[in-house]
Amino acid sequence: MEPVFYVNTYEGKNDDDIISACLRDASYYEKKTIVFSGRDYEINNAVLVDSGMTIIIDGCTIRQRNRAFDNVFRGANIQLDPDNPKNPAINIEQLQNIKIMGRNNAVIEGCSINRCGYHPVLGEEQEMTGDYWGFLTYQLLFVRTEDLEISGLCLKKTRGWAITLDLCEHFWLHDIQIYSEVKNGDGIHLLCGCCHGVIQRIKGVTSDDLIAVQSGFRLDEFPSKNYLAPFYPSRCEYEKRSVRELDCHDIIIRDIFCGGEMHGIILLALNDTCIYNICIENIEDIERGKRYFATVFVYTGIYGTPGSFKDIVVRRVSSLADTAFVSNTSVTNLLLSDITANYENGRLYGTFRGR
Repeated sequence: MEPVFYVNTYEGKNDDDIISACLRDASYYEKKTIVFSGRDYEINNAVLVDSGMTIIIDGCTIRQRNRAFDNVFRGANIQLDPDNPKNPAINIEQLQNIKIMGRNNAVIEGCSINRCGYHPVLGEEQEMTGDYWGFLTYQLLFVRTEDLEISGLCLKKTRGWAITLDLCEHFWLHDIQIYSEVKNGDGIHLLCGCCHGVIQRIKGVTSDDLIAVQSGFRLDEFPSKNYLAPFYPSRCEYEKRSVRELDCHDIIIRDIFCGGEMHGIILLALNDTCIYNICIENIEDIERGKRYFATVFVYTGIYGTPGSFKDIVVRRVSSLADTAFVSNTSVTNLLLSDITANYENGRLYGTFRGR
């Protein structure tokens, strides 16, 4: 029988120590369940999730301590540079069979007071949130993970993208609420090589895209313009792979309730990669911000040379955006059906030319 470890039965000087003690005991087992329950938890360091681990957050909040600068959950396979953890990872092994499941109004919440730091390019002190400060701003980060399920969570006070997957296969993200206000505050962001996944029953109001699928994103030298640290830790893995291995494909995105700024769902293909076999269906805007350009956006050319798209289905979209469906590129085999524009003077379809 799979052992179950209850975090609230452990002792320590703070919650980071308590969680570490619990994970240490669990590490002796190939399959194990970790339960957060009984009270709220306040952490400064990421909870490192290993293969064969099921995490249950039952009726409580896991909150980042004020001025924390780390993920909330991160794959234990990501070996960061101890001298500068914002740098690309030194090594990333394969992970598999991971579940993070919320029950009874489980919440993951960022800091109430964010850490501040000096931005040398802009020449100012600022909160270390948003895309300028790299992948440690994400609430959940998994790379090279197969058979991953994340569900039942409400993600609030995000410090960057809420959930980020990179080089992940066979994933299921479902029944999640996401609310963000920071710069480039995406909800769910899939990076290179993500494939064979389902994203469903997601609700959120975000300060950027609620769901983004982005293949071929490479930005390896920092600072790059205003970006001080990498968006992804996995440069060491990208360098081993062919362009085709960085494609994103065979992904279903369905039953999405979105709103906020920028776009509901965006597909971005860059640097000769391809996004293909994508089904986007049952998408409903629940509100819009001041700049809500498109509910579904198919886009290439930013952050690098263009990529390509093929076999894309978009159907049953109810839009409050300026335009329901926008593309700046050609798509091989595109099906659009049952698209409605409900915003005053909103358009069904449009094109876009970047700066």
